[in-house]
Amino acid sequence: MSSHNQTLRHQRKILQLLYENTSLSVREISERLNISGSTVRRNLAALSAMYSNIKKVHGGVEIDAFVSHRNHNRNAVDPHLITRAAGKVTPGDLVYLDSGETALLLAEAICQCSITVVTIDLKIASLMKDFNRTVLIGGSMERNCDFTTGPEALSQLAQYRFDVAFISTNCFDLVHGVTAPHVDNARLKQQVLAHSARKYLIAEGHKFNKFSLHPVAALQDFDAIITDGTIPELTLEMLESCAVTLE
Repeated sequence: MSSHNQTLRHQRKILQLLYENTSLSVREISERLNISGSTVRRNLAALSAMYSNIKKVHGGVEIDAFVSHRNHNRNAVDPHLITRAAGKVTPGDLVYLDSGETALLLAEAICQCSITVVTIDLKIASLMKDFNRTVLIGGSMERNCDFTTGPEALSQLAQYRFDVAFISTNCFDLVHGVTAPHVDNARLKQQVLAHSARKYLIAEGHKFNKFSLHPVAALQDFDAIITDGTIPELTLEMLESCAVTLE
């Protein structure tokens, strides 16, 4: 095995250990991976330089990767991500658009296509109704949320078979895949994925290496992850080595 591949393997295993433990000492990593302390420290230095949520502490390392709530920044979305996602839509498609600012930006990009759109997001439905046939899925709404959820939404979504689905997320990583802070939202995403011919995850790179409480899907379950240019090269190599398609 080349030194580069060996380094990549060590760093992947350290990331996996951090996801499982959130904090580890150099000695613990050295013993678990059967590598020297100096090798551990070199890899920790590289990982902390690449990932803002990995912090070196005295004698070890910790990761702040847990996401407990939704957080959107419209200005942070790379327009090239939206353009690539929009290119996956063809006239006549039955399209599912997930909730959130990234999905709303995608809706703006495809609103003049001849498609039918199904969504749980009120802002997306309000935008799309003036251009295309639009179905707003009903259900429960929580305070400060502009999307529906709950058993009623699940029941309605079960009636559809989508040509293409765009799933958004605040967190995804190699170990946990796509996760969500709320169980109802996770179930909605799972329902859509089970009923879609083409499935795309749309997520900015800064959402990688984070996870939340409720599992949605493995990264390999998507036809592609459509992202921006902010994912570190090491991460790209790790994703590709796990048969994850990135665009």
